[in-house]
Amino acid sequence: MTTEDLFEKLVMLPPREKDYLKCIKDVIQDLPEDYRPIMIDFQRNMRGVWLVLLSPFIYTRVTAQLLLELNNERANGHVTKEFMVYLNTDAGQDEINNRALGILSSGFERVYEQEATLREILLEGVVMAYGTLEVLAKDTFIYLLNRKPELLDARPTSKKSYIKHFNRNPWKKLKGRIFSVQDSCGDQLCDDRDSFGLDKLIYVLAPLLPDSAELDRIVRELKNNELESLRHEIVHRRGVRGDGTQQVVTKNQMRSYVEQVKEAGILIAKGVAKLCASCPPQL
Repeated sequence: MTTEDLFEKLVMLPPREKDYLKCIKDVIQDLPEDYRPIMIDFQRNMRGVWLVLLSPFIYTRVTAQLLLELNNERANGHVTKEFMVYLNTDAGQDEINNRALGILSSGFERVYEQEATLREILLEGVVMAYGTLEVLAKDTFIYLLNRKPELLDARPTSKKSYIKHFNRNPWKKLKGRIFSVQDSCGDQLCDDRDSFGLDKLIYVLAPLLPDSAELDRIVRELKNNELESLRHEIVHRRGVRGDGTQQVVTKNQMRSYVEQVKEAGILIAKGVAKLCASCPPQL
């Protein structure tokens, strides 16, 4: 079995952080300056998902490096400076990865999806991935309406969906306010108590963005793959179904969730950039 095959079998996400986050970092540089912090938060949250899901591999990697250093010490009487320099090269990092994969493949994968601790890691990964997308969607909605309050009226489909999914008329909520909402319309229409689930992303946020068909498709796919309902089961019943059986999240299922959340986040950011470019005076 090749190294690539072992990574695919044993590790859910790219083992190098820079490879995992590169596509997010690439899009940040093209965003409006005042939207970048929102996307940087998304990047940090996705990094948190990566760290949690790769924690078995990360800790095994520490063990692998210690074993390599021990072998070098036995051969030379001490760990040589040249060997430590080598471990920080790409070749050295690959050797550490290969040794870690060898440790994992010697039996660890047989219990990866059943052992209680690892099951918790996968369940936590679902909650974190969902929360990462929800926060980005909510922050983006607030950002857009803060800067262009008339945007909701300009998108009748989104306004109608707002009324349905928030169960209130957006402008009645603001009626009678004694202060200007010119720069805080989004904050007023979506406050801290409001969740921003997948339906709101599909029906309220996506219609505000240009060329959102692909974003709509990906989020609907996440909904069809039960990311939201699974997250609900985990948060409220720790993954125990109504019939008492335990919900099992597979590595492939988790990998798919993470990649779709990452792709949806990038599409949201690109939509914001395009919208801002089309109406720079207000945004």
